[in-house]
Amino acid sequence: MECVEHAQGHVRLSITDSGAGLSGEKLTQLFQPFNRLGQETSTEEGTGIGLVVTKRLVELMGGAIGALGWGVSSGSNCALRRARPT
Repeated sequence: MECVEHAQGHVRLSITDSGAGLSGEKLTQLFQPFNRLGQETSTEEGTGIGLVVTKRLVELMGGAIGALGWGVSSGSNCALRRARPT
């Protein structure tokens, strides 16, 4: 995890993991409601709306959220940019 304050008046929180990673196709679907990215039959619980709700809340607060991936088996990075509170 890394938190960087930029001179442009925003803060960027970046989280990188070394997990299974996502393909480019799955990354484009990451913030779609009820899309579990092929994990519907896995033991991992969820409905596929958590990131959708998070993205909307972040945007309502004037921020942005996104994800980068380095391919399957290569981990991923999620970044949150938010205007610095005054």
